[in-house]
Amino acid sequence: MTGSSAGSDRCSAPSSASRPRRSTPRRRCRPTASTPSSSPGSTGNSPASFRACPRRCCTSSTPWMPWRVTSCGRTGSSVWTGREPEKPRRATAAPRPAPSLTERPAPAAAPPAPRPTEDAVAVIGMSGRFPMARNLREFWENLATGRDCVTEIPEDRWPLEGFYHPDRDEAVAAGLSYGKWGGFLDGFDEFDPLFFAISPQEAMSMDPQERLFLQESWNALEDAGYTRRRLADAHRRKVGVFAGVSKTGFDLYGPELWKRNEKLHPLTSFASVANRVSYLLDLTGPSLPVDTLCSSSLSAVHEAMQHLLRGECDLAVAGGVNLYLHPSNYTLMSGKRMLSDDGKCRSFGAGGSGFVPGEGVAVVLLKRLCDAERDNDNIRAVLRGSSVNHGGRTNGYTVPSPVAQAEVVREALARAGVSAGEVSFVEAHGTGTELGDPIEIDGLTQAFAPDAASGQHCAIGSLRATSVTSRPPPASPG
Repeated sequence: MTGSSAGSDRCSAPSSASRPRRSTPRRRCRPTASTPSSSPGSTGNSPASFRACPRRCCTSSTPWMPWRVTSCGRTGSSVWTGREPEKPRRATAAPRPAPSLTERPAPAAAPPAPRPTEDAVAVIGMSGRFPMARNLREFWENLATGRDCVTEIPEDRWPLEGFYHPDRDEAVAAGLSYGKWGGFLDGFDEFDPLFFAISPQEAMSMDPQERLFLQESWNALEDAGYTRRRLADAHRRKVGVFAGVSKTGFDLYGPELWKRNEKLHPLTSFASVANRVSYLLDLTGPSLPVDTLCSSSLSAVHEAMQHLLRGECDLAVAGGVNLYLHPSNYTLMSGKRMLSDDGKCRSFGAGGSGFVPGEGVAVVLLKRLCDAERDNDNIRAVLRGSSVNHGGRTNGYTVPSPVAQAEVVREALARAGVSAGEVSFVEAHGTGTELGDPIEIDGLTQAFAPDAASGQHCAIGSLRATSVTSRPPPASPG
């Protein structure tokens, strides 16, 4: 599985995964002025979730502005349930058929060898939000029903007047966008600063991507049954944070605010996306942002795996976040003719004219498999190998290399000790373009060719076709 475009790193991570069970929803509620005793700023055991406020929820009657914060205040006792982790549910890989591919030269790779348990990484917690899905359960239901999660740009983001033109050539010539569709997160501005011991003033200057990644990191820890105290007592705070993020735009609202004598300073800092989590939970492991464009989240997972296997951390929070907060994001992609003409992304299908932008945030909590089995963690998936490379110089800066894509897949399979004949499904990039899709199929064909003697088949798909995934792709295993 590769998750990149030309000019960026490519990452591949074979895994065996189980269906996500739950995720904690959040609501927009009336704020209070006091910091809850169970917040990260308190001295007691820290909670690891967002709980719905029992009071009546409300929504703001004023149009959303990107520097606003919708609060959810809480008072009273800790919301952490105190439940112990469930008994481990070991993820096992069943025998899988191989694809039928035409013979052609393919990158050489060492014969797969059994992968020792100490070199595998377990997913012990996960959480995420996607278009029309506030948690992983709703996300799964959207996939199962084939729900189309694409809409026009919401009115409370920015107006279409002076931004959109339906003709591709005329829009590009005028510096406008010919795309007005996307998969957008509802309630992305909902955030409880007091719960996280953050002042409302500071929270209003934080990029919403930073706030979302913080929330989902918290929920992933709860999904795994970890409190802040447990991280300190059992793992000496040796927990790394690896955040895939590549989108700017929030900071562009600063000059407009300053003209109105507003004292806010909208800030987009990739470093803060990761470091905010480390600071909040008092973690001492590596804390790194990862920006490799479309493959940012997968590259973040790869980095987390490598740091775990080198012993530089005992656990790792890894994932990615992506929001479209400024119209310049669309006009830039329109200028490069990357967007779909009609709001449909036809991955690997006829008539593909481009992709549809999508938002999302997802986080996994990773741990060495041998340690997860020892500690009776609830194992949601097993990652046995990953690999990253770059396409080098091609026919254009945004043109991918099928040779490089084949090499990264073969390397990941070799590291995992897995034959291509054991792979039954590939979740692909699937940009929905006449240039990118054939190159990706070509690269996979080369990668799978050495193990294709059996004549079996392998399915291929891309969530991008329904915009229930995002750019960068969220780091959900499998």
